[in-house]
Amino acid sequence: MAFSFNLESTSVILLMDSVVPPKSSSTTRLCLFQFTRVWIPDSEDVWKAAEITRDYKEGESVLHLKLEDETPLEYPVSQKGNSLPFLRNPDILVGENDLTALSYLHEPAVLHNLRVRFLESNNIYTYCGIVLVAINPYEQLQIYGEEVINAYSGQNMGDMDPHIFAVAEEAYKQMARSVSTAITSAEDFTYTSLGENIFIEGVNDAEDFKKTREAFMLLGIKDSSQSSIFKIIAAILHLGNVDIRPERDGDSCHISREDLHLRHFCRLLGVELQQMEHWLCHRKLVTTSETYVKNMSRKQAANARDALAKHIYARVFDWIVEHINMSLQTSSKQHSFIGVLDIYGYGGRKCWD
Repeated sequence: MAFSFNLESTSVILLMDSVVPPKSSSTTRLCLFQFTRVWIPDSEDVWKAAEITRDYKEGESVLHLKLEDETPLEYPVSQKGNSLPFLRNPDILVGENDLTALSYLHEPAVLHNLRVRFLESNNIYTYCGIVLVAINPYEQLQIYGEEVINAYSGQNMGDMDPHIFAVAEEAYKQMARSVSTAITSAEDFTYTSLGENIFIEGVNDAEDFKKTREAFMLLGIKDSSQSSIFKIIAAILHLGNVDIRPERDGDSCHISREDLHLRHFCRLLGVELQQMEHWLCHRKLVTTSETYVKNMSRKQAANARDALAKHIYARVFDWIVEHINMSLQTSSKQHSFIGVLDIYGYGGRKCWD
């Protein structure tokens, strides 16, 4: 649900899944004591701060108050009309960067806290739990530069002042955790453990992954595209772990619908489980007159599965190379170039001077 309001001619938009109206004080308190601070509705300021000057007991028709300018006020209270006013938060909590830290969370408390943060501290962002509340200042602010991006990079949400970059960083971490649930360890996957030793001395996979992300961003590959790349790579790894079981005749095979890796593969790529289960174990032969669907043996199905994995990986690799080439294109005349020579098998040979 979304609602908006004006704060001294400044637009405020608050996005929430749901907004539960606060309970009236009349349902939770039988009396209000002198010096209790409250909020009362006002036709001009929306809400005004006031203080109770005389103890109030349930059933009384008038609440005796004074405004901040010491003006006395008799506030009418009735079962059918005005309910008891909302309680104010202690001054020590006013200006909190997370609304959920307030003792009383209701409309006047939210508006006042946002007002104080915006007018006194020039903060346009405030948290409400995992929700980010933003006030539009209608002017350019120097809070989105490269230095600010770097400052929030790698930080946990809540470690620094509320900011859209903090939300973006948290979203990326959630994305990475989602991928991590699909990719557990290189030892757990067939394709990444074929080389027997998955560890390389002096190589930090986590650090290299971070550098890869930074390189992607530098080359203009957006977070959404990076997420798609990682999902596809995860899907390929799960495809390699799909358990293809032979039938007794030796000429056919099957895959259990409960195969967890097949389910992850289909979920990550958005393909139909039943179709993948069928076509990983069958092949289609098309002639000039007819189309045949034939069973495959376990070995044939495994080879076809690996070929599919290689094909998907090759398409991702081609997309990345094409995107990099497009990013590096220039209209200026090229006077030199860098060439890469890769001699197949050369790394396994000894060299002598």
